[in-house]
Amino acid sequence: MRLLNGFALSFLGLIGATTLAQAQPYPNRPITVVVPYPPGGATDPIARIFTVKLAEAWKVPIIIDNRAGGGTTIGMSYGARAAPDGYTITVGTTSVGTNPALYNKLPYDTMKDFTFISQMGILQIVLSVHPSLPVKTLDELIAYAKKNPGKLNYSSFGNGTMGHLSGEYFNQMRGNPPRSGGG
Repeated sequence: MRLLNGFALSFLGLIGATTLAQAQPYPNRPITVVVPYPPGGATDPIARIFTVKLAEAWKVPIIIDNRAGGGTTIGMSYGARAAPDGYTITVGTTSVGTNPALYNKLPYDTMKDFTFISQMGILQIVLSVHPSLPVKTLDELIAYAKKNPGKLNYSSFGNGTMGHLSGEYFNQMRGNPPRSGGG
């Protein structure tokens, strides 16, 4: 009987030790979501809508940390330097794919420093013109641009962004060489 009691106490001790050694449930503290764009940009509201649902499901606060600049390299490098514990999530955009081609040396390695977990949404690039411009179709815009070289400009979110690259792609499709800067 003493042997059995000793065995039972030892077994209970092992159960207690393994219970203490188990990992804490995730998440058990606030999560930071790094958005590499300024507040109010196209990516920011998508991140905010997405994180409201995550906070409800996970029952922890989620903090949006907007770190804009450098064609997303500032926010992305901040996310890459964060502890890989799941408590810092970085919102990637198309710049994840384009920045390695645009910049000779990034402060992060897209493939090694990030683990891709979900798609949050899809954004569209829209071409619009001021109503005073005498065009109604894309073909009319192209014809007008060819007849009036140097008179049209476009705006973008900055160098290397999808707005900039889309504008340059449009220029190339029209047969014009790319310009040196976005905007």
